[in-house]
Amino acid sequence: MEYGEKLKRAHDLVTMLNRKSVRGLMKVLSGREMNVTQIYVALRKDQANISYLLGCLREENIVCYRHDGYFTVYSINTARISEINAAIAKI
Repeated sequence: MEYGEKLKRAHDLVTMLNRKSVRGLMKVLSGREMNVTQIYVALRKDQANISYLLGCLREENIVCYRHDGYFTVYSINTARISEINAAIAKI
């Protein structure tokens, strides 16, 4: 991947993380595991929106997930957040 592509990807990632809805989702998930239903009840957002945001965050490895019976349970990937923070601090 060339430098321009890396820069665009970094910009897109930071832009996504700066969205109010993503910040709220990450705040709710902070320090705990929750399934989609618990998240959308806590945020009072529709389930489709929460599922979309979780998909975007999963794609960037920002949230971890595991299957717990019928539910998929999500948590924040703190190692990835630390990695992103370290990269931003270098700028």
